[in-house]
Amino acid sequence: MQTDCVILGGGAGGLCAAAALGRRGLRVTVVERLPRVGKKLLATGNGRCNLSNLDMQPSHYGKAAPFVERVYAVVPPEEVAAFFASLGLMTAVEDGRVYPRTMAASAVLDVLRMACERHAVSMLTDTEVVALSPSRRGGWSVQLADGSGLFAPHVVAAMGGSAAPSMGTDGTGARLMQALGHEITPLYPALVQLRCSHPALKGLKGIRTQAELTLMIDDQAVLRETGELLLTDYGVSGVCVFQLSREAAPALAQGQSVRLAVNFLPEIPSLLPWLDARIRQLAPASLLALTTGVLPRLLAQTVIREARLSPDMPAEALSESEKQALASIMARRDIEWEQKGTHEEHLSVLDYKKQERSKEVAALETQIGALQEQTATAETMLSEKQEQLDDIAPILKNTEKFVQKYDDPERLLPEAGMLESGKAFREKKALPILGKLLKYARSLFRENTELKAKVQKLEKENTAFKSANWNHANEIVKLKMENRELKKDKGKLDALVGRIGNDVLQKELEGISKEHSKSQKDNKDEMR
Repeated sequence: MQTDCVILGGGAGGLCAAAALGRRGLRVTVVERLPRVGKKLLATGNGRCNLSNLDMQPSHYGKAAPFVERVYAVVPPEEVAAFFASLGLMTAVEDGRVYPRTMAASAVLDVLRMACERHAVSMLTDTEVVALSPSRRGGWSVQLADGSGLFAPHVVAAMGGSAAPSMGTDGTGARLMQALGHEITPLYPALVQLRCSHPALKGLKGIRTQAELTLMIDDQAVLRETGELLLTDYGVSGVCVFQLSREAAPALAQGQSVRLAVNFLPEIPSLLPWLDARIRQLAPASLLALTTGVLPRLLAQTVIREARLSPDMPAEALSESEKQALASIMARRDIEWEQKGTHEEHLSVLDYKKQERSKEVAALETQIGALQEQTATAETMLSEKQEQLDDIAPILKNTEKFVQKYDDPERLLPEAGMLESGKAFREKKALPILGKLLKYARSLFRENTELKAKVQKLEKENTAFKSANWNHANEIVKLKMENRELKKDKGKLDALVGRIGNDVLQKELEGISKEHSKSQKDNKDEMR
């Protein structure tokens, strides 16, 4: 199949490129290995899609600043907002971050897909690219896993990195570029949590506090960030940790000494005078009471014990050396944790799949809970409307009997007076009575019709809720079964590693990978 441009990857970048090229009149084909495009986009910004920022200075990008400057020279940041506005997307700003006005990532995906549809962009989903090579007639040949291929004068590689295999970024793009002779910069986890070895972490799980974090590489301060710190059982998290991780990950991979120094009271420049003033202000008070209102209770207890002091000891009994020790641990010397890695760096593919399945099960269970609540609400409304219908049914029945009984106006109307003319009788007695009767009957029929319509609508909604609930329940069962199978596979893998050793297994896997690569190369040579 021939087209003007093939875009490899149906994520945010690929869809933006497709929309931009399509509006220029080019025939564009997007190739995506997942069943649908934009899956990773839907997860961005905690589901809200933080698509830009008001402060887009290149200096914010660290070592990548020179590259960012070159990009901005071609596409200034303000053009991003203009591009999405041209697609019909309204935006809103929150703390300098730009979001879709709906605060839903789905809105961004929707406008991109609609733009692609308007410009007749072809979407090949569930389609895997196995090779990319220059064509002898010029342009590019794209070989697909099903044996078919695409040809185009231009190819856009928008397959992302390797951060989220379940969402499409599994490193395929880097491998394709490397096969073409491009030098690939080593990929490292970034904007991730950090694993730490400090023994007190498990007891501090869930603690949040403001802190200043300094990344120490080979005992040199490399990067410093201030913000909310989240303590977990495996290490540390939070926005400030995410920012540090971009430098920590490559240092860890290169075998450098990496430590994280934490200052829990960065807003206090001189801690010893502050401690003295605090002791005088709160005396008599224990050391733990001294930190109340300053640090979370569990964190304060840990800091005090790190200084080899008791939380219950009187604060006024502190010696100068003990004050110095406490001050050093809280701020000046910090608490230092030797890094063990990034949070997701050493996950095996099997462990990753298990983790992702667990997340999917949890999300589905949440959906089921919401659907069950909606179902209960619908059933309650249905019951109420049915009661109203039951109440009005006898009235309606009596009205129908009344109409049947008095279908003859002469039986219904009073007798005319002896001296009363026909015209006067009609205007003064007959018409008012008939008007009231008709108004009453019409009101009853109208209300009855409306109630029946509402009941039918609610019955349909209830059926839909129950169907969705059943489908989700089935999906959960399937996922749980898959999770059990994955656990079995993991057990078999662990047993195999135990029998032959991890090093031997790794060598065998590397040999298989080399044979597979050689086979692919031979097949490619034969095709040529």
